[in-house]
Amino acid sequence: MLALLFWIAAGVVFLWRTGSAVRSAAAEMSILEPGLDRALAVQRDLHRAEQALATLADAVAHASVDTDLLALLTAAFPDSAYLVSVRRSAAGIVTLAGVAPSASRVVAQLDTLPGVHNAALRGPVTREASGAAIRERFAMAFEWRASRPAP
Repeated sequence: MLALLFWIAAGVVFLWRTGSAVRSAAAEMSILEPGLDRALAVQRDLHRAEQALATLADAVAHASVDTDLLALLTAAFPDSAYLVSVRRSAAGIVTLAGVAPSASRVVAQLDTLPGVHNAALRGPVTREASGAAIRERFAMAFEWRASRPAP
């Protein structure tokens, strides 16, 4: 009978200690929970940022020659000019149509760029009034040798 009492006492002590440990762990978890939530949010943001950077790196690594051509044209054209159409043949002949205050200046500017050869106007240049400004509508073509091979 004494052994049974010791077993019951041991069970009560075990249950009391287990309950105490659970209450202590729950209290500690409630203290740590806000910090843990913030850390997990930062980890999710970091993961999304790493995915975005990987996507950008992949885009840069696999950028096409068309992207290079558009970057070249964007840098060459003045802010007052714009393109209406651009086409690039497999042979590297680029034809474009656009509007600018001076079509001849656009041709001269393009002809000085690396990879651009034989830039010339194609067809007549048409003058148009755009508000108070006069602009020239033009078509032109040039040979373009990309700095990287076409895909």
